[in-house]
Amino acid sequence: NYIALHWLHEVFLPKTQLDCNNWRLLLLNGYGGYVTVNFFCDYIENKVFYIFFLPYTTHVLQILDLHCYSLV
Repeated sequence: NYIALHWLHEVFLPKTQLDCNNWRLLLLNGYGGYVTVNFFCDYIENKVFYIFFLPYTTHVLQILDLHCYSLV
């Protein structure tokens, strides 16, 4: 997907480059529409380790949404 690769090169990589020898970690939701062969190749070439969460599980990680703001 053009948008995912554009975001990788124009936003994520420039903002997270601290040391060129270290890998970065990117956490992704279960949506797979942006996953292509180019996606995997570019992420590996740029030392980005990615983790995909299972669908409908990312809300569990948003503790404030579940507890503090759920009554609003």
